[in-house]
Amino acid sequence: MKQLIILFAFFFLMIINLYSQSDFRKGYIINNNNDSIYGLIDYKGNIANSNKCVYKKDINSKEQEFTPNDLKSYRFIDSKYYISRPLKLDNEETSLFLEYLIDGIVDILYYRDEVGEHYLVDVGDDKLYELKNEEKIVVLNDVKFMKQSKEYIGTLKYLLRKSVTTSQKIDKIPLNRTSLIKIARDYHKDVCSDEKCIIYEKQQPEIVARFGLLVGLNVISVSEMKTFSDEFYYLNNSQFKKLIYPSIGLFYKINMPGLNEKLYFQYEGTYSHQKLTSTNTFLDPIYRVNYVNDITLIHNFLNNSGILRYEFPKGKIRPTFQIGTFVNYSFITNNTRNLESRGAHYTYEANEAPFSNFDYGLNLGLGVVAELFNKKEISLDLRYQRGFGLIQGFNSDYLMLNIGFQIGK
Repeated sequence: MKQLIILFAFFFLMIINLYSQSDFRKGYIINNNNDSIYGLIDYKGNIANSNKCVYKKDINSKEQEFTPNDLKSYRFIDSKYYISRPLKLDNEETSLFLEYLIDGIVDILYYRDEVGEHYLVDVGDDKLYELKNEEKIVVLNDVKFMKQSKEYIGTLKYLLRKSVTTSQKIDKIPLNRTSLIKIARDYHKDVCSDEKCIIYEKQQPEIVARFGLLVGLNVISVSEMKTFSDEFYYLNNSQFKKLIYPSIGLFYKINMPGLNEKLYFQYEGTYSHQKLTSTNTFLDPIYRVNYVNDITLIHNFLNNSGILRYEFPKGKIRPTFQIGTFVNYSFITNNTRNLESRGAHYTYEANEAPFSNFDYGLNLGLGVVAELFNKKEISLDLRYQRGFGLIQGFNSDYLMLNIGFQIGK
């Protein structure tokens, strides 16, 4: 199993390297000399787009990487537009490519980092005002609870104070790009009627959910960690045999265009049956009696997995990378230990339960997705899963091959 895990990790990293620069779209860059240069720009997620621009003249040209200090702006044709602006982050001066959402009397700019989303307002005074909605701990009657600060409401009312009509709408708006574009557009119409504002935001893809059948073939191996409680001493030096078993279930997948157009969340619920067996020998150091344990662990369980899938958008067959967590619940169990004492010549059966009804852990996978007739999807995923709670003192390693068939719309 260790060799399989190493091989799996190698192919995972290799495919990431092959496909990490695969989504080039038509656009142009504007350098510091105000020259507009058309070509192809790599369409990445919001965080990457704010830190660099990867450009090439055409599909066969060499890639060039630009930082916010190298360019004034860049834009995807009929889509997102980024401008370079200096910012003060963590008391340090830096520059980022900020996404231009709307250009009018008031400009709305956006970027995303590891902390979250940030919205900025430019009213033409060479300053950027951040719209904040921080969560703070509030204590009331000795009870702590989280409360949103909603500072952005006061900031917007001050910046848009020239329009009473617009200002009255601010109390009810949430802090998101759709609401901010609308309020800035309304303000522009009210304050400046002879000049049009420009909305640069790309129309977000609609949220699409898919549902389907999942069948799989799995291999489990169990490795000892040597941390047993006293009643399960007999598990020491157990060598559980590898087991191949099938699984069947359902999946539900939904895209997440607000974070990244290539990102999906998938829930998987599958049913499986396992029978793990082991034989080990224990020598009593005092009486010099040799004990032989035949251990059988049988359980039916539900595997519940929550997975983030990164799927490349182009091609009939699209690579996908996955990372997630899982919780297995065993609802029917049968645990037996046959103990034979060869020195004392007796045998008996014990029914202690050395494993929990819950196993939990992490998984990592890669696969492909293809679109069939009527835009139905079929997926093939190879996944490695590491569990930490199946048997006391043991880790569980799974290698899983799953085929998903979309049903319905």
